[in-house]
Amino acid sequence: MSSGSWLRSRRATAAPFTRLIPLALLVFLLALSARAQQPLLVFDSLSNAQNDALPQSTPRTFIGQAFGIPGEGAPVAVTSMELVLRHASPSAVTYENIRVNVQFWDACTNATTGAAPVFSSPCAGGVRSFDLGARTLAASASELVILNFAPPVVLRGDGSLGVTVHIQGDTGAGLRDTDDLTAGLRGGGVNVNTPEVGFLPTNPNRGGNTFYYRNASGGRDYNFRGADARDLGDASDPATGIGSALQMRLFAIPRTALRSL
Repeated sequence: MSSGSWLRSRRATAAPFTRLIPLALLVFLLALSARAQQPLLVFDSLSNAQNDALPQSTPRTFIGQAFGIPGEGAPVAVTSMELVLRHASPSAVTYENIRVNVQFWDACTNATTGAAPVFSSPCAGGVRSFDLGARTLAASASELVILNFAPPVVLRGDGSLGVTVHIQGDTGAGLRDTDDLTAGLRGGGVNVNTPEVGFLPTNPNRGGNTFYYRNASGGRDYNFRGADARDLGDASDPATGIGSALQMRLFAIPRTALRSL
């Protein structure tokens, strides 16, 4: 075989192999991009909760939480939320439907006193509502609820964010607010102040406890006043309220993935 024939033969056999290298690289990059756009856990005050509580006082039809998520810069798109539905009735109740309403906010003052609204800049899409359907809840029951947001809720704030949960029940006369249905809390002195993932603000007037908001002032606009801040501790003993917060997990598309979209 001449040298020219040998070279042509090598080129012919090498060409398919050299084409495979860019193809394999493309497949790898596509898989990496898809993985980057998979929702990740960005806030979790549920996994390390050592108890399951509810507000002992009423009204408790609107529960709010100030929180922060890791990282800064680009927005994140929340795709799903997990929370605990608490049934405060002392007896079993049959509901024709239970509706969970959620509003996210891009900013929170973290105020724990005063009459000024604590949340501002509501996220696009407004209140998201989810019908859980008919069910009978036992006395003092709790149930994990998973809410999927379509389209996702985009959080653009870089500081303290906010969320409001409003739960309604229908026992035959249509959906109504009821103090028998509320969002589950953590706290009461047996929890740490730090969530598993993310950040919670603290109340300097209560020994540095974390806190939640309850519509104690009677508001129904999904916002709260600073004076609506609460923890689960005794009034005279702030230490018994350490770790108080709304129990929730948030899953979102990572900031780095959103920058590339």
